Amino acid sequence: LSSLPAPAAQAAVAMFLRQRPQVSEAAQGKRLLFLAAGSRGEVQPLVALASGCQKAGFDVVVVAPGQLLGLFEDFGVVAVDSGVLGDPSSPRAAPVQDDAVPGHTGEVDDSVFLSPGVLRIMFEHATDFGPDLVLAGLPCLAAGQAFAERLGVPFMDFSLRLLMPSGLSRSPFGELAGYPACVHRWRWLAFHRRLWRAYGQAQLPVLQALVQSSGVPCGWGHFGAYLLDFADPVAPGLLCMSPLLTALPADTQPALQEAGLKGLLVVTRQEQLTKADEFFGCRIALRTFLDSEPNDPPIYFGFAPPPPAGCLRAAPLSEQVPQFLSRLAVGAAMQTKRRAVVLCGEAGLRSEYLNGWDDLQAYARTRVLFVRSAPHEFLFPRCAVVVHHGGLGTTACSLRAGVPTVVLSSSMEERAQGALIAKLRVGVALDHLADLFARDVAGAIRRCLDNEEMKARCKELAAELQKEDGAKACVDHLDHFFKDKFVTGEWKVANDKRQSEKAALRARGSEGCCSCFSWYRAAFRPRTRGATKQT
Repeated sequence: LSSLPAPAAQAAVAMFLRQRPQVSEAAQGKRLLFLAAGSRGEVQPLVALASGCQKAGFDVVVVAPGQLLGLFEDFGVVAVDSGVLGDPSSPRAAPVQDDAVPGHTGEVDDSVFLSPGVLRIMFEHATDFGPDLVLAGLPCLAAGQAFAERLGVPFMDFSLRLLMPSGLSRSPFGELAGYPACVHRWRWLAFHRRLWRAYGQAQLPVLQALVQSSGVPCGWGHFGAYLLDFADPVAPGLLCMSPLLTALPADTQPALQEAGLKGLLVVTRQEQLTKADEFFGCRIALRTFLDSEPNDPPIYFGFAPPPPAGCLRAAPLSEQVPQFLSRLAVGAAMQTKRRAVVLCGEAGLRSEYLNGWDDLQAYARTRVLFVRSAPHEFLFPRCAVVVHHGGLGTTACSLRAGVPTVVLSSSMEERAQGALIAKLRVGVALDHLADLFARDVAGAIRRCLDNEEMKARCKELAAELQKEDGAKACVDHLDHFFKDKFVTGEWKVANDKRQSEKAALRARGSEGCCSCFSWYRAAFRPRTRGATKQT
């Protein structure tokens, strides 16, 4: 190094430190298999986690939808195609009606649907790779549990949302916060029972054939066994949420309390700007549009992809969604007299959908830019307000940007993100997207633009969130697991005990009329003496 110029020597040292393993000897080289599915907003946070694990010294392979493999390849992470999510050659069965969850059956079923072809490909990659640890989130929890059990290795959940049953927080069904704890717990049990039945219909029969199990994989033929794995896992998972935004309820199981919240998983602004592809690249047209009027920051509009026609009550509606959203975005921008950046993305928005609306067309020619993709971490801080559907990944980026957010929700998860934005006082939430008019969205944007206290709160929260390093916290958690739980044999003892508990549930037979009490005990075990509570 002494023979090199100072800048070159510093760069060489920095590269050496980045490449040096950051985990203990017990964890170095351990093979991690990540199973991912869903939209870009749900998969992109995994890029930060997988790349962070790889840099720390783990051997990482990600199984993800083919259209999103580039997200991982940009960061040198090995990613393999899982096939097509929702393969039309394997249509899903009609949802099982459940009186306990009226109005939410379809949403819960869709959240866990994976076609048999996707499950088969995931299993093939799992057996070929031979992982030391399988990690998965929704909708791959059943697959991850089944594959890990078949291979005799630990399973760990990585979660972008809090779904643990609790008597101190509202369930996804949105009952009022002031209800007694027993009501919240019962609604949480109803939600998880719906989720368990959806897994039983969409995945467990296929998984049983793949892993060649004599019984239902994971022991999930009994609802109590599912609750044990979800509410009190043998290997506590990665809760990838910020403690600045939410907190674990005090009645959460002690192991999860000890694990704690790790922070948001976000690909940084600097990392995005080093990419020049369709996923992260900042197009010249976007830069030019932003720089043309630096004192007039635009409004950002981005929406989730419309559901496939087969999942809608009226199939023609799927063809009307992109047109409706295109006109809604431009109409709201026109009424606020602000420039706008509209993300075409998977939602399929197009400037051509303004044809026949002369006033919208005229405004869009000079004041609106439609872009195929946009780097959120780069773009959002340069906007006046961010308007989006309330996806997990997009919400995380908007909170880190330091500008107000308007959430236009249409599903349970999106409503939860909208409620979070409103609770934090960093934006406005509007529900029932399909019933909104441009004037409604424009009114919400004006409320954000005119509220100086909200703008200051956004900047303050963003500054704190920028200090978090969720990926590093997750790496430390995995390192601790391998060093203190896996190598010592503690995980194996706990796993054997869990299998005995599941066997006892299977021996008990089918669920009777009083089975609800066993569910309650499985989900809400008494806290161990001396366990600490989180403030």
